[in-house]
Formats: sequence, structure tokens, C-alpha cells
Amino acid sequence: MSDELDRLAAALEQAIGVDRTVLGDRALDAAVRELVARGRAADAAALAQQVATDRAALDALIETVVVPETWFYRDAAMFELVVQRALAHPGPRFTILSAPCATGEEAYSCAMALCAAGVPASRFAIDGLDVSARAIASARRGRYGGLSFREGVPGLRERWFQPDGDAWLVRPVAREAVRFEVANLLERGWPVRVAPYDLIFCRHLLIYLTPPARVQLLDRIAAQLAPGGLVISSASELLDAVDPRFVRQTAHGTCVYALAPARATRARAGSSTRPPRTIARPATAADPKSIAAAAPRSVADAPPASLASPVPLASLADARLLADGGRLDEALAICARVIRDAPTDVAAHALTGVIHVARHDDTAAEQALRRAVYLDPGHYEALSCLALLHDRRNDRDQAANFRRRAARAAKPGAGR
Repeated sequence: MSDELDRLAAALEQAIGVDRTVLGDRALDAAVRELVARGRAADAAALAQQVATDRAALDALIETVVVPETWFYRDAAMFELVVQRALAHPGPRFTILSAPCATGEEAYSCAMALCAAGVPASRFAIDGLDVSARAIASARRGRYGGLSFREGVPGLRERWFQPDGDAWLVRPVAREAVRFEVANLLERGWPVRVAPYDLIFCRHLLIYLTPPARVQLLDRIAAQLAPGGLVISSASELLDAVDPRFVRQTAHGTCVYALAPARATRARAGSSTRPPRTIARPATAADPKSIAAAAPRSVADAPPASLASPVPLASLADARLLADGGRLDEALAICARVIRDAPTDVAAHALTGVIHVARHDDTAAEQALRRAVYLDPGHYEALSCLALLHDRRNDRDQAANFRRRAARAAKPGAGR
């Protein structure tokens, strides 16, 4: 890396915690060329000098390297969990944070799921935070094209959007429930409205951060999480492998975490001493055509009888269901059966590795994950888990290599 690019990478690491080994020379060089073409600087040396002294120049660089890639109802079962938690919430208002929120699809999906389930808008509040001012401006506009509707949820556009030329505008009922703000998640004093939060979405970010920045971010999240609250990460960002304060909740899936009891029992600052009130379920059953009803069922809703059935479970979907329910040995048996019949099944090897991570068998986990990566060098979940395993061993070079490869796999076309 040239001196100029090295200085720019150091500025980004200092400002937003992005790991220069994950970002890579090519991505940074492309950002420089884009800013030079836009007339922001004469060359990389001039840009490095500007970034060191001018916050506007640094913000322009950040905007260029941040890729806000997301879509509505990404991992749809997580939004059913949102509904379940809100309906059972003891208190007058259920609070949600989406950080980073990118262009807003995740935060709006929460609002749509809650409204579809009959939760009154007065009983929940949602904040969306992102370092990108451009992404926040887009989220506030609430105008989306076809790439934002990749999940294929029936009736989504018809119910929650109105046509606007070749795009779609979020209807006011969902739009008014969400507030978006620009914020650096590594800094103190987030511009939050309703903290602490009962549910925090923080997905597809840790993979891009340096180890110190990950610790810093998780400190901020822990400070903003309400007692009994949950954090939702991506399936391959295993918070408990990074920070022992976070405890995986097997009842809801491997990407849902609570704070360990010593941390989670802190009282809300300024909380009311009145008895808590539970958000009531709507008197009538939810519309079967609602978005929430259309989303895939979550692990929490899976009937126990299906798991206890004597009929052999043979699919990887069943294995994931069992793993999310804490039945790791049975899930591994299914994976082994799939691999025996189809030795090159990438998903089976990757899931085997994730299950071994949950069992804290790092040797077996690495073997399975490396098989998955051998078969599919761009497998995001396997690469992310390998990065975490090497982080646990303090092997930063290898961890950075796997994070960099995972970050490339997560670029447009593979998600944020």
C-alpha cells in the first residue's frame, strides 16, 4: 500500500473502525479514483492531506467506501420474532434500534411487521442509525426500487407502498413510526430517541471492523440494551465468540443474543416505578394475508411435536431448526447424513462448522468450514466463522484474511 493509501486507510480505521485488511488496496484505490474524478482532490496525496484536516473530505471518503446493501424482510423469520417480543413486552412501548440501518429497509420492515400484527403505532418506536448521510437521506425519502424487494414476501408492495414512477414509496403508516439519524456507531452519544432498546439489530457490520472497534461497538450496544432485551446479528457474526457478555438464545436462533445476567439486570435510567403494562394482542386474529403471517415461521413457533417426531429428519432446513432449538447432536447427525449422500454439499459442510462453533469444538469447526470454503471460496457464512475462530486464537493475520474474503463475498449481489 502506498504512503497515501496507507494514510487514508488509517484515517478510516480511526474514524469508523474499518479494518484496512478487509477493505483492501483495490477498494481504497477505487474510492480515491472516484473522488478525484468528482473533483474532490487532484490525486491521492492531495486527498490524504485534505482528509487529515477537513472533516468534509473525510466524510466524502467514508461515503465512497460504505456500501449500504440491504432489502426488505431480509431473513424474514427475524421480523416474526420482532412481533412476538412486542406482543409480550411488559411496558407501554416496545423500542427497536436498527444500526447500521443503511437505506432503511430493515427499520421499515420492523414497522410493517408490527402494524400487520395489530400493534398500535403508539406502542412501539424505531430508530435507524448509519454513518452514511447519503444512506440516511435515502431512508428518509422512503423511495425504493426493485432490488429492495428480493425476499419475495407476498403482498408487500401492495399493502405498504404506493407507486412512484418506476419506484415505490413507503406509506405514511409505516413511515411515521421510524426516525433516521446520521451517527458514528463507535462514538458515544448516539442521537437516539427511545433508548434503551428492547431489540437491537446490528447485522453485517462486525465483519468489517478491527478487533478493538468490535469491542467498542459491542460496548455501545450493551450500554443501549434494555434489561431483558435482545441483539440480532447476522447468522455468521457470532457475538459470543467475540464477547462473552453476549449469550446466544437457542430458542430464537443462533443469531439472537442477550446480555449475561450480571449485565442484563441493570435498571433503565429514569424508568417508571409504576407496574409494567403488557401490550395487548389485537382482539381479532391477524389477517392471514398480512405480511407477518406470510413470513416464514420462526424457531420459537415450531411445534415441539415436529422435533420429537420418530420420522427421520433429512433436510438441512430440519438441521437448522434443530440447531436453533439447541439440539446440536441431532442437527450434526442430519448434516453427516447429507454429506454422506452428497459429499460436495457446501451448505451441509458450512452448517456443520457453525454447529461445531456453537459446541465450542474449534478444531472440528475449522475442518468443516475449510471444506465449505474449498468447495465455494466465496461462502460468506463459512468465511466469517473462520475469521471469528482465528480471532479467538489471536491470529490476526489469518482472521483479517478471512474477513477480507467475507467482505468481498458480501459486496452487491451477496448482501451487505
